[in-house]
Amino acid sequence: MIVPFASISIKEKARSSGFLTPTFGYSGRKGLRLSTAYYQTLGDSADVTFRGDLYSKRGIGYGLDLRTRANSRSYFNAGFYAVKDRIFGPKADAAHPDQGGSIVYAEGVHYFPNGFTAAADFRLTSSLAFRQEFSDGIQQIISPIENSQVFINKSWNDYTLNILARSQVISIPNVKEKTRNLPSINFEKRPSMPSFLNGVYFSFKTSLEGVSRREEVDDLALYQQMTGHDPIVTPSVVQRFDIYPQIILPLYTKYFNFTTTASARVTYYSNSFDSFRRVISDDVIRKYGELTFDVRPVALAKNYYGKNDKFRFRHVIEPYLTYRLVRGVDNFNRIIRFDHVDTIANTNEIEYGIINRFYTRKYGEAVTSEAQKLLQEKGDKSKASSVQPYEIFSLSIRGKYFFDETFGGALVPGFRNQIEPMTAMSFYTFGGVPRRFSPINIDATYRPQKTIFVNTRLDYGLSGDGLRAISATIGYDKPLFKLFQTLLHKGDHADTISGPVCRCQRQGTGNSSRVSMESISLCGKP
Repeated sequence: MIVPFASISIKEKARSSGFLTPTFGYSGRKGLRLSTAYYQTLGDSADVTFRGDLYSKRGIGYGLDLRTRANSRSYFNAGFYAVKDRIFGPKADAAHPDQGGSIVYAEGVHYFPNGFTAAADFRLTSSLAFRQEFSDGIQQIISPIENSQVFINKSWNDYTLNILARSQVISIPNVKEKTRNLPSINFEKRPSMPSFLNGVYFSFKTSLEGVSRREEVDDLALYQQMTGHDPIVTPSVVQRFDIYPQIILPLYTKYFNFTTTASARVTYYSNSFDSFRRVISDDVIRKYGELTFDVRPVALAKNYYGKNDKFRFRHVIEPYLTYRLVRGVDNFNRIIRFDHVDTIANTNEIEYGIINRFYTRKYGEAVTSEAQKLLQEKGDKSKASSVQPYEIFSLSIRGKYFFDETFGGALVPGFRNQIEPMTAMSFYTFGGVPRRFSPINIDATYRPQKTIFVNTRLDYGLSGDGLRAISATIGYDKPLFKLFQTLLHKGDHADTISGPVCRCQRQGTGNSSRVSMESISLCGKP
């Protein structure tokens, strides 16, 4: 009888060059895709892959990927990919545009023996249309942002030094905005207790940067009609110097924790806006003081048990109240907005909220699922170290009350105002009209396993506007497979606005509500 068999050699063998197995795919827009590649080793710590694609309805693609490693943690990768479009299928016309182009990238991290860390992430795409049509990564397809940056960092004791060079391009309909940080030097001291001030913590941040902003538009008349001014073009280097010291005084009692934070900030700009929103060479200094008083009662917790007093979950309730006062920003409309640093405005507000957390138990020492189940059923106290609290569900509800609904005149009715007191609350726009109460922000996350999560966020207006926006995100994260999908629905009620449509995008899936920089610099009146 003939029996097929296979064998695998256990002898150590070095990497070898050769052709990789071809792959196939299909797309209704691009047709059948045939991909092939040739892999070439370059010694023990580098290799290069030459790849080619054939799109039966479009054209051909070609590129290469170079990978290198300096040690077990440091690496550098670089490459390019290009597509010659409209070779096959319909010829280029209005209904079938030529979306061919190219992308060049480089990325890497290097850890130096003296404690410095350097990272690079460089991407240059010929057009957004090419990236959306021929990129494989979902983030490259859906995101209007393209970053190129080099970052150097060193941390020691309570101090951190960051050196950044970054170029960012954001593409939205009719507008392409380019911002640049070159150079950008940041130095900060993390909160620590001085020897002569017991119970008081001191920290500071300071930066010296060269920043720039340039807007390129396809239809100048349309842009002027929507914004009321010409595109913003600054000099290639606008000097921005910032210093931000802070004092923190915590006070702990049996039932309440109080934290008082006092800070001052001075920021110098070498250029500014005039009354017609034109960039002029007059310098401007923004200075303000900030006082924050945070009150947090002790968390309320209760355990819930099932049959036979078997533990099911723990519910923890964490209410909080934060008062914030910012005064001194009397020249907000003269400040050119490059990133979130420039969106600080006067505010007198109270933030209130309540966070609900639900914890179950995880059994870390048991390896197999059968062993974990057995350990859980027995409740072996000798294995107490194997029991770990696990947050399976969280629900936060919060809002703000603004004593100053115009933020010292920074809010301009009729525009999508993106200013820090509002963007720190929610990434959904609600600054088209003055209001005392912010929309109620609800954020819920369910994570049955560390690899799976479901998140939903919504804003519910208290000024008769009801549901303003809601999003739902589901994610599956494994080392070799990642899947994320987000759905967004905007309510029928919205502030009356003029200006270009804003695409506010959220970064990450955590509980932080910081809006991404592109929405700050592009939405409404910049």
